[in-house]
Amino acid sequence: MARKKENSFQQGLLPHKKEVKLLFLSKILNEYEDLRQILIRHGSISQDVFDTLPVDKQKFLRSSIRAILTQAENEWFIVDDEYEDLGEDWDIKPLPIHCDLCGEKLRYKHCIQNKFSDKKIIVGGTCVKGRFTTLDGKSADKVQEEQSRLRRRVYLEGKFEGIVDAVNNGDRIFDSLKLMVPDSIKQPYYQAEKSLVERYERYIAGKENDIDELQAAWVRFNSTRSLVIDYDQKNKGKQWKATLKIEKDLRGQGKDDVIELLHQEECEIIPLTLYRIEETTFLKSLIPLWNSYLADIGIKIDRLHEALPSYIFSHKKMSSLTLQISHKVMGLNFGNLLFDGQSLEELTAQNVVMNSTLYQTPQSLRLVMQAIRSYVRLLGLEVEGVYEDIQRIVFYDKKNFEYVQTDLHLLAERNAPIALYRDEGLKALKKYLKGDNVVTLTHDELEKQKEAAWGFKESQRLDRRR
Repeated sequence: MARKKENSFQQGLLPHKKEVKLLFLSKILNEYEDLRQILIRHGSISQDVFDTLPVDKQKFLRSSIRAILTQAENEWFIVDDEYEDLGEDWDIKPLPIHCDLCGEKLRYKHCIQNKFSDKKIIVGGTCVKGRFTTLDGKSADKVQEEQSRLRRRVYLEGKFEGIVDAVNNGDRIFDSLKLMVPDSIKQPYYQAEKSLVERYERYIAGKENDIDELQAAWVRFNSTRSLVIDYDQKNKGKQWKATLKIEKDLRGQGKDDVIELLHQEECEIIPLTLYRIEETTFLKSLIPLWNSYLADIGIKIDRLHEALPSYIFSHKKMSSLTLQISHKVMGLNFGNLLFDGQSLEELTAQNVVMNSTLYQTPQSLRLVMQAIRSYVRLLGLEVEGVYEDIQRIVFYDKKNFEYVQTDLHLLAERNAPIALYRDEGLKALKKYLKGDNVVTLTHDELEKQKEAAWGFKESQRLDRRR
């Protein structure tokens, strides 16, 4: 009894027939010639076969057979795209498929391939699970899940053409449109899309096999999608329907309140939202409309500012003077006219010009500075000097015996209307000279500034000569 216990194979270590078959198909067996010969001679290693082996062979098998089998399994990987579910009638088919390792008939057919020989064999779920993975480490269960999802996805696409794209890209429909879509149309679409995605995912995951509810969700989705597309097609030629570009521009500026106002009006632009929209394409489209009203007062908008939401215009009274007025001011003060309403301010040339600033070109700057030089004496001031090197202009206040200094270009920009309307322009200039952009200097402070400016100019001249 003692000898039998010593020579017996430890329980569970004897290789199964399917493991022996795998060994014969694996490269590792070539490295163990004695084992290969035993298997060739006996076909397997039963307890009776083990008992007939020499002691050294028994010790070798007892210590190494499991490691060798593991190495054999590691030579093989699952070919995930060759998985196949053979269907509910797998066990009654006239020509069933059997596992190459255990010989059982298969419902779920996996394929494994040897890394060294490229040989492929067919195996079932029992033989593959827990032993083999794909090259990227996916288990047989994962392969089965993914292939099942793929099979169901292909089936649904065949039955409901376009459903896969709808589920994956349904929220992108609005990016393909020209117009902003009202919430009254958009929200039902989002709800139908959400329901469709939920039903689709349940079916793909195998949690639901009845497609009736999925079909109903697909019908609702297509119905709401048609409403979205029809809205865009029927309204994209209308002047006051907000575009997708406008919506994106408003979102980019954080103007969610304006977006909400637009939705309340079914995305129709009204005076309350007109002046708060700054999207370039929309503002350019308004220029002909503005000009149809401005022509009666001698003003013409030439173009939109390159960088600002402002209109560049001129007045026939001084066509070489170029001014700019912001769309916000224009829309707020005069926007009601575009909707056949009463404007906040009367549309006169003076009102437009007085709400404008200088669009600085050399000629326009010269015209405004000429007007300021001519009329500033009416405010008790005279031009002491223009220092273009430091972009400053200095006036002498004869009443208070002091000097007033400001930025040359800022002065011209803020007081451009003086070139066309002297009296109103002087009021604006007087207000400007009392503001934060003006510095008061004593005579000594002015002289020191002149010296510093001369020194800077001289150093630049010397640098250029070197």
